Amino acid sequence: MSQEKETGIVLSKKSSGEADNICSIFTKNSGKDKFVFKGLKKSTKRPRTASEPGSILDIIYYSGKAGSFNTISEFDILATHSLIRKSSEKIFSLYFILELVDLTTGFADPNPKIFNLLSAGIETLEDALFPKHFTVFFTIKYLLLQGVFPDTERCSWCGITDPGNLIVENSGLRVSCISCTDFQSAAVRSKGTEFINQCVKLKLDKIECGNYQENDIISVLTILIEYINSYYSVKLKSGSMITRPAINKMV
Repeated sequence: MSQEKETGIVLSKKSSGEADNICSIFTKNSGKDKFVFKGLKKSTKRPRTASEPGSILDIIYYSGKAGSFNTISEFDILATHSLIRKSSEKIFSLYFILELVDLTTGFADPNPKIFNLLSAGIETLEDALFPKHFTVFFTIKYLLLQGVFPDTERCSWCGITDPGNLIVENSGLRVSCISCTDFQSAAVRSKGTEFINQCVKLKLDKIECGNYQENDIISVLTILIEYINSYYSVKLKSGSMITRPAINKMV
């Protein structure tokens, strides 16, 4: 087996036997792959936080044969973002964006842009005042990067672009104006549609998140999750957590 070195972000973790952890890790240069931390659960010298979802690591590993896991021999923890883990809302957001990347990327498919977006996203989440708003923003930027986000700035029927009259109809993220659809059956009302288009065009720090109520953001998240589940044929299990109303921060 050859020895390799990479920087990666832990997407998910599961236990294997009494001592090992198997993780899905998105690496900067090689994309997503499976890695095993042998003996980590029983180690008294190596920090177990290395295998926690969201941790960013420098790893040295032995590359496995086709279909087998890579074995991590050494690692340095670059960041664990402990502030995120003090807030249940931020934890839900973290797990959601990690699961999103994990379920919608293939193995050994290098994409440094996804790595950079995820790394920057986790760092932004640590200081985010509106975790749900951040989650919508990240999801839209991710779908844009993947080239699968539809045009939400004009009515799909008549082409009108007036933001105040546009609504999102359904899980296909099809946008209509009030004149071309039944406004009462809209999945996302005009304020939510406006926030979507702000996310498409602007950076997060340029958006006045406080102007958009949580109910509107939850509606946007719900329709985004339905769209992702349908488009990629996946099931985002963390979706039910992220669409809950806000709860108090963990003590």
